[in-house]
Amino acid sequence: MVKYDAYSTSAHDDIHAVDYVARGASSHYKPHDIHHSSSSHISSAHAQSKSTFTIPCHHIRIGDLVILQHRPCQIIRITTSAQTGQHRYLGVDLFTKQLHEEPCVVSHPSPSVVLHSLLGPVFKQYRLIDIRDDGKLVAMTETGEIKQGLKVVDQGHLWGKLKEAFGHGAGSVRVLVISDHGKELAVDYKIVHLAHKL
Repeated sequence: MVKYDAYSTSAHDDIHAVDYVARGASSHYKPHDIHHSSSSHISSAHAQSKSTFTIPCHHIRIGDLVILQHRPCQIIRITTSAQTGQHRYLGVDLFTKQLHEEPCVVSHPSPSVVLHSLLGPVFKQYRLIDIRDDGKLVAMTETGEIKQGLKVVDQGHLWGKLKEAFGHGAGSVRVLVISDHGKELAVDYKIVHLAHKL
C-alpha cells in the first residue's frame, strides 16, 4: 500500500542516509522544475484547516503524504542543513506531478517551546463499489453518494493492488481519498470486515 500515515513509522536512524538513498529515485528532476519555499516560520499559509492536520517533522518519512506550498505531495527526498540542522522536504504533487520543496515550519507556542512541523492532508474514506475498465473507481461516500470515475494515484502500483483486493472481497475494500479544489484522488486503501459499516 502507499504509505499515508506519518505516525505509523519509527524514528529516523540517520536522515542523511535516508536522503542519500532517495537521491537516486529523484535525480532525473532538474532544479528549475522545483518550486521552492525558503520561509521556515509559521504563517497564515500554514494555518491548519479542516482538510489538514499537523505532523511533527521528526515523524515524516520518504513516501509520506504532506502539504508542500499548499499542495498535496508525496515526499521523495529529505535533506538536512549542515549549518542549521533544518530539514527540507522535496515532494511530487499528487495531482499535477510538479515538484515542490519546503522546509519544516518553526513555531513557538510558548517562550521555551520550539515546534518543527508540516501539514498533512486529511483523508476521506469511501467504500469501493466497482473498478471500471478505464482504471477509474466507483465508490460510495460516507453519506451514500456514489462517486463515478474516481482516479487512482499512479504511485505504488495502487490500482493493481486495489483490483486484487476487490476481487478477493468485494464490499470490504475502503479507499482513502484526498481532495484538491473539487478534484479527488484515491491514494491508499484498507480492508475492513464485511460486518462493519462505512
